Amino acid sequence: VTRRFFSYQFATRASAWLSGCVLACFVSTPYAQISADEMIHSTVSRVLAELADRRVELESDFALLYALVDEIVVPQIALQKVSRLILGRHWKGASEAQRERFTRSFKDLLIRSYAITMFEYTGKEELRYSPVELKNDGRIAVVPTQFVMPGQTPVPVAYYCLRGKAGIWKIYDIQIDGISLIISYRNQYDQYIDTHGLDALIESLQSKIAEIN
Repeated sequence: VTRRFFSYQFATRASAWLSGCVLACFVSTPYAQISADEMIHSTVSRVLAELADRRVELESDFALLYALVDEIVVPQIALQKVSRLILGRHWKGASEAQRERFTRSFKDLLIRSYAITMFEYTGKEELRYSPVELKNDGRIAVVPTQFVMPGQTPVPVAYYCLRGKAGIWKIYDIQIDGISLIISYRNQYDQYIDTHGLDALIESLQSKIAEIN
């Protein structure tokens, strides 16, 4: 449920990443010159514009859909940091090959989870922004939002972004109703690794990817 909600939240950054309807044009300003919330808004606006224009084509060929998400969404995620945070204490003991395999497998699973839930977007969802909070001398930005669906209590969703050396913002965690997705994944995977080992976890992720394909 958490993974599904993560993907859906990213897609529905649509309403104030969208404000209720697809924004047809992608912000052309380089990401190094825009804020964290503008980066998120721009990314999802482009995804939803593509979905609006190519929905039938993408529904009939998921390979094209995965490629679209890989091209537009994945570059805005700090994948190596995400992988390092999720593996926690296991990261240091992992070989370089294991780190690369885990990062690639997690990325592929993320792409598929996000891509599939894109089609759940109806246009009735809304994401309301609050002012961005800067931390750690401006290197971390927290983008607080509320995810709103008709007739339901708004859910607080906070996007944590890291600014790299070039000034480019990338997402490294999302907290839904105060629960960190990084910590949720870490707790789940930590137990699995302790019991079966890191290679077994990677193989499990790859099996899930194959099932989705």
